Amino acid sequence: MRAVRGQYWKANNLHARLTDEQGLAAVAAEQLVDTEGQFLPAYEEFVDLPGSALVVDDLHIEAPWDDPWIVAAMVSSIIDRLSDNQYAVILPRTSEEEAGALLTEAGVLLAAEPFSDELLIIDTSLAAPEEAAQRVSARLRSHARYGGSDPWTEDCDEDDEEGEEVLTARTRAVLHLALKELADEAWREVSTLGDQPAQRSSSVFGSMPRVTWRQDTSWRRQMARAFEDLAADCTAGAEVEPRSTGEEMALHLGIAPTT
Repeated sequence: MRAVRGQYWKANNLHARLTDEQGLAAVAAEQLVDTEGQFLPAYEEFVDLPGSALVVDDLHIEAPWDDPWIVAAMVSSIIDRLSDNQYAVILPRTSEEEAGALLTEAGVLLAAEPFSDELLIIDTSLAAPEEAAQRVSARLRSHARYGGSDPWTEDCDEDDEEGEEVLTARTRAVLHLALKELADEAWREVSTLGDQPAQRSSSVFGSMPRVTWRQDTSWRRQMARAFEDLAADCTAGAEVEPRSTGEEMALHLGIAPTT
């Protein structure tokens, strides 16, 4: 996925800067900015705080990740890293090309509004996009679990010969993503917390039962490895089954919806 930032205070001619990037950025240049770099009236009326633009396009994605909910989570992550609440995020509006259509669907999930026949715009100065991003994250987490129907298709998970539940490829992929993110965050908290007690918070160790808050660095390292080991099981095609109390807690956090 490509992301192009058009920051009006860093270029004398934003129109030329976006046009040079080609692709969707060039389309956005023609529809949002005049040749002198001034915002067009239609764009100024459409967004609450017209300013910088973040253009997202050129998506290349393969199964089992080729789903609008997963793409929406990717776009949301890009927005968080590359923009603030004064950006307009530009996405393609199309139904023809597969990758472009996925970006269009992802944009709709993130509260994008149609600006023209070619463009969707997410106005990050509004509350709706932030709420939509939270819903996307919650949906992915809540569906990364055993059994039940596949959250992205009408097909049901198949049972093996003994009737045990199995993970679909897509659910396994989403669970791996959640566990890998938790592992990365846990290792960061190992460094920052040391042997200090954790506190109730949205952090990894702060979200665990109170009885674990006074555990030392060694114990927290073991928990970080538990996330990593389960994530490795997901990618290796092995059975994702907790082998210890720590891994049981790690799996619970991996499939729990965000709040």
